[in-house]
Amino acid sequence: EQINYPIIAPFATFMVCVLLSPRIALFSAVFLSLVCSVSLAVAHSKFLILNLVVSLIVIICTKNVRKRKEIFSVFAKAALGSVPLLYVFTLSENQFWSPSLMIDIGSSFFFLLVSAILAAGLLPVFESVFRILTEMTLVEYLDSSNPLLRRLALEVPGTYQHSLVVAHLAESCATEIGANALFCRASALYHDIGKILNPQFYTENQGIAVDMHQLLTPIESAEVIISHVTDGEILARKHRLPQAFIDAIRQHHGT
Repeated sequence: EQINYPIIAPFATFMVCVLLSPRIALFSAVFLSLVCSVSLAVAHSKFLILNLVVSLIVIICTKNVRKRKEIFSVFAKAALGSVPLLYVFTLSENQFWSPSLMIDIGSSFFFLLVSAILAAGLLPVFESVFRILTEMTLVEYLDSSNPLLRRLALEVPGTYQHSLVVAHLAESCATEIGANALFCRASALYHDIGKILNPQFYTENQGIAVDMHQLLTPIESAEVIISHVTDGEILARKHRLPQAFIDAIRQHHGT
């Protein structure tokens, strides 16, 4: 028995949906399914319908993906969604059950499992090459176990609390104007990491201690405060933060 309906389009659909947008992913799914249905030696109409429906399931499920392990959940749902459709194809041939149905179901699960593995492996590569920040990557940077955030919380707790407040404010503002709220929240968490190097010179970290600026001239005091921007950029590059985060660090006091 041969594989009647290879499920090819959902892999590309998922990648485009995550890296670009659901609308472009839908266009890609339609275009790829049409091209493959014409060029491959398959049952054209059924191949087209199956790939389009499964791709649509992938697009719908991908909207809620925030963690990389959820990639497999997306393709598992797509695989389950293909089963009723394959059964309908069998019924359309006036058969209640056939050996080819089991082969088609097995091949569908196989194709979608391979797609999930390829997507999980290749997605970080595409993100790095094209410098795209997906929601999955942003959620990873929001994790409090991130080395830089841990340093911020332990070494400059006052600045860490300040950053949390700024992050929530940035997220709220971004939501109101239709900007990328998740990016604004994540980048705001890192905007003051430069204060890690000289924490005692910033009010939120001084507590009841002596104000260090009393020991400096006004010019020296200003230079120390301003330096947290360049220090933050150095730390960000050392820890390989995204360029968009570095831009936010450099510009959070103006251009």
